[in-house]
Amino acid sequence: MQVKGYLACCLALALAATAVRAEEKNESAKVTTTRTETGRASKIRVMLPAEDARLWFDGAATRAKGRERVFRSPALEDGKRYSYKVTAVWLENGREVNHDTKVFFHAGEDIRIDFRR
Repeated sequence: MQVKGYLACCLALALAATAVRAEEKNESAKVTTTRTETGRASKIRVMLPAEDARLWFDGAATRAKGRERVFRSPALEDGKRYSYKVTAVWLENGREVNHDTKVFFHAGEDIRIDFRR
């Protein structure tokens, strides 16, 4: 994992954690959560359709590149639910495609966001 991507994600995740409902449906991207062994940190894996897609967590841009990007949150408080707005932008057939999705999870869950169709 790249240090720049890790730091950008940590900043974005630390800024925007809020309690929310965990059962919301999402139509922009497929989102999967699974419990981690480490407990309080969450790993966020984002699948994108383009190497050079741009990616934001709650408005904070990440610098990582590639079709698959992995970020780890700072320690999150057990028993709380968190949400983040994730935005991906890429070019498809010469046109800019913009997708937003809201992910919901608890401390210690791994999140997989798939923007590929």
